[in-house]
Amino acid sequence: MPTLTYWQGRTQEQAQLHAWLKDAAIPLVGVYGLGGFGKSTLAARVYEDSRQFVGKFWADLSQTLGFPDVARRALFAWGMPAEQMAEIEEIRLGAALVQQLGRGAYLLVLDNLESVLTESDEWQSVTYRQFFELLLRTAGASKVLLTSRNRPPSLPARWLPLTEGLTPEEGAALLRRKGVLGGDEELQLVSRRVGGYPLSLVLIAGWLLAEEAADPQVRYLPGDLWALEGPYQGERQLSVEQVFDWSAGRLEERLRQVLWPLSILRQPFDATTAAVVAGVDPPQAEADLGQLERRSLLQRLPAAGREGPRLFRWQPQVRELAQRRAGDQSTAHGQAVSHFAERVQPLQQMRDQENLRQAETDLLQFLKQCDAAIALYDEAIATYQQVGARLGYANALQAKADVLQFLKQREAAIALYDEAIATYQQVGARLGYANALKAKADVLQFLKQCDAAIALYDEAIATYQQVGARLGYANALQAKADVLQFLKQREAAIALYDEAIATYQQVGARLGYANALKAKADVLQFLKQCDAAIALYDEAIATYQQVGARLGYANALQAKADVLQFLDQREAAIALYDEAIATYQQVGDRLGYANALCSRAGLLEDASAALEAFLQAQQIYLAVQDRYSQARNLILYISSAQAALGQVEAALESLQQAAEIGQAIGVDILVQFAQQRMAELRG
Repeated sequence: MPTLTYWQGRTQEQAQLHAWLKDAAIPLVGVYGLGGFGKSTLAARVYEDSRQFVGKFWADLSQTLGFPDVARRALFAWGMPAEQMAEIEEIRLGAALVQQLGRGAYLLVLDNLESVLTESDEWQSVTYRQFFELLLRTAGASKVLLTSRNRPPSLPARWLPLTEGLTPEEGAALLRRKGVLGGDEELQLVSRRVGGYPLSLVLIAGWLLAEEAADPQVRYLPGDLWALEGPYQGERQLSVEQVFDWSAGRLEERLRQVLWPLSILRQPFDATTAAVVAGVDPPQAEADLGQLERRSLLQRLPAAGREGPRLFRWQPQVRELAQRRAGDQSTAHGQAVSHFAERVQPLQQMRDQENLRQAETDLLQFLKQCDAAIALYDEAIATYQQVGARLGYANALQAKADVLQFLKQREAAIALYDEAIATYQQVGARLGYANALKAKADVLQFLKQCDAAIALYDEAIATYQQVGARLGYANALQAKADVLQFLKQREAAIALYDEAIATYQQVGARLGYANALKAKADVLQFLKQCDAAIALYDEAIATYQQVGARLGYANALQAKADVLQFLDQREAAIALYDEAIATYQQVGDRLGYANALCSRAGLLEDASAALEAFLQAQQIYLAVQDRYSQARNLILYISSAQAALGQVEAALESLQQAAEIGQAIGVDILVQFAQQRMAELRG
């Protein structure tokens, strides 16, 4: 069974499955979704939490288990003597298992059901079909829970589609509990980048803990997260791309030729649109969409009404994986353009100057509806060129570049930004010129081309200053400062933060002002300029309080308290930790609450009181399943307090526990620290 150590989220899905398992009229329940979405882990969570059954059995069908083996193991687990089992003919094992299920309340989980299905979703063995046919004719308190990448059409279970990833907050918590380091916003950003895809998050954590073991900061991740490889649920090495290829590879070639063109569509679509884009007949497209949905590659949306067509959509992360395999889709784009021409007024009819602005607005609105609009943007660009509307031409170039950047086609985006920059410069549109410069610089910063990004930020800063765009000026200053900080050019970064702070203050952007204050204070703290850092933290704290940003307020309080602790101003630090603790508690940030508890307790002279606080924090780390913090707390705080109280054996036990946790989560530095402390205690 999958481990539940790092369990996160899925509250609604758990509630639905528990409700079905308690319904006497439902013998068969299933969860289906793409590989790596957490079907097995969800089933394991429900399995562990289901208390109404007298017996439970878990069978992973991917481990080449035939039905006779599954049936015998389950019957033996539920008390049937081996001699009695041996007398049952293989063909009667299905009936024997159904009879056993009818004798009481049992839960049988068949994990990875797709392993016993053919590519056309037929049973590989007649024994499975016979078992389910018998099961569905009976009623009782027992249940069979399935997980599968495919939803077999011949199996009338109550199916729960698992199509959404974890929320950014849940994904960030999962990364942190696995030992990944970074700020909450950084971790949430990574979770968003992969759509909360659990498999991808696990592989990201595994990669960081293997490649950056000494300091597994999330900012050290490479650009292509989908290609990261690592161990997952018994597999030696795999990537998200390989898991997707397995699902796509089970499709017959005709269905793959339908799937790839559909990857140009970002918004929901019906069978008519799918037929045009994929080049098939509408009735065939309707059937194909149903098959792709059953195989977890598309999601069917709830019907809007009896008369409306059925709509389907991609999950963004699955669509991105499909696009990486689709190849050249210019034909599909052309077909989509023709299809949507009836819904969008042809640009050729809008060539007079009076209607150009409206044409651009319509096009931008349409761009949000479908990637096929990129082709329409190309037509708009050509039209603006023909009528000599160079400002519209530059705007359309930049808007298309923004879409390409969103689609991670960064080299193509940069080429369009370059053309837009040149055109804005020619027509004297300085604000557009500055915005395009900054947009290109942001891409270059992401690609770690820092010198080129800085040069563009400098030009954007100068231009924003010339046109009086003060908020853009402040944002560009801070963006450049972030690059300089990344390059460890801290004095230069501080100078830019100062200018950004002053500008945010002038334009009344108070949250930006507070964030920039804290960013500068963090740099000063690193440089050991403690008094200056404290002054900035004070101002940030006051501003966060004014705008009601309570989490920022708590973080700034704790940051200031850390400085005071370094300066050995214990009482003042404790007062700030108390306020931070109360605020973390109010906003429900349990991890921040526990961290502040530990920091505060580290200042207490009473070792017994300190140990009590460390143990309280440990209970929170256990509750939120943050194993890295559990081990860190055991090493730095709990064992030290126990040793100070003369509880040497307890301290050694705590350090041994920390070493085991570090080994389990693959963080060698924790193991080394724990072993070093044990050696010191043993003298």
